[in-house]
Amino acid sequence: MVQYKSIIFITALWLAVLFSGCIGEQEGTPGTTPAVTATSFVTETPFPEATPTGNQTLVELDSRRGFVPNIVTINAGDEIVWDNYNADTVT
Repeated sequence: MVQYKSIIFITALWLAVLFSGCIGEQEGTPGTTPAVTATSFVTETPFPEATPTGNQTLVELDSRRGFVPNIVTINAGDEIVWDNYNADTVT
């Protein structure tokens, strides 16, 4: 009997939640929204450009050993050439 009452209570609660979402105040047709005028001023921040120094550094990516060489010092304007060496064949 207690289980039957709890099932009825849960069903009534579920129906109340369901119908409360369906029944409510109906609003009329929405009016037009006012236009918003947005203005923004962008100021460019100057930054120093890297000028080429002519130094070229080769960095290899090996699938078994990682980066070759492990540590590289890169200065502004240096050119880095990446060589992806994959010893594993994809079939």
